[in-house]
Amino acid sequence: MARRLRNPRVSRRGFWTLRQHTRHPRPRLSRYVLAQSTTVTSPTANFSSATYCPPRDTVLGISNGSPLAVYEYTRTGTLLRSWTLGTGFADTEGVGWCYDDVFAISDEDTSVISLARLNAGNAGTTILRSSCTNIDTGLGNLDSTTGGGFEGVAYDFEQDKLYVCKERRTTAPTWQGMAVYEVLRSGLCRPLFDAPAKLGATGLCTDLGDLFYEPRSKHLFLLSQESNKIIETDLAGTVRATLAVSGMTQPEGIAFSWDCRTMWITGEPNQFRRFEAN
Repeated sequence: MARRLRNPRVSRRGFWTLRQHTRHPRPRLSRYVLAQSTTVTSPTANFSSATYCPPRDTVLGISNGSPLAVYEYTRTGTLLRSWTLGTGFADTEGVGWCYDDVFAISDEDTSVISLARLNAGNAGTTILRSSCTNIDTGLGNLDSTTGGGFEGVAYDFEQDKLYVCKERRTTAPTWQGMAVYEVLRSGLCRPLFDAPAKLGATGLCTDLGDLFYEPRSKHLFLLSQESNKIIETDLAGTVRATLAVSGMTQPEGIAFSWDCRTMWITGEPNQFRRFEAN
């Protein structure tokens, strides 16, 4: 049985206090300009989701291909280390930093979110799902029933809960079936708002590939791979801003630095883009 993880509010590192949050500006999508466009050496394909780790000042991404793995990079995309995801994981589409060395991994085929410890000490090893703290939403394989399951995942340190986005339905209109959920530690999973109505029917996007939760504004930054767009909303789904993402094959990951001065967009097959606020 996996041991229970410490509550982030008593973290010794102290990155997640309200005082720390107020020291930095909130992200403004209109301020970001492209500073770097490159490809990563690993994975060579199936690059899905991205997250920033403040204690290490690094960016992590995940692969849902062969092998299933998590990769850690410098801010400019140089590979530092990786972890293979072994028995119990099926179709890993999302990774999100939570606190310390704890990361949430979302699985499309099971609707399970696994909290795994990933650090330099266990780099190069295989992480089994049984070694993680697993949050089972009970929704099962949404990908088989609706054509799109859990994608990106983000953590709310104040409420100690997760946000996860669901891709969409394969049958027309494709935006039907999109969802943004809040997931509690108990496994309770409920939609935050009516994503098909607020995002799909309005023509903003046809799918959701990843998301980032910004704790100062309490806003979500949703990435659509099909519509090549970032959409900023509040937790009720009210749209605050949008930004087009051009020149990428399939953008699937979004992350911001702790001070929100840097934004990263990653995507298939192995694209890595860094934006800086002007």
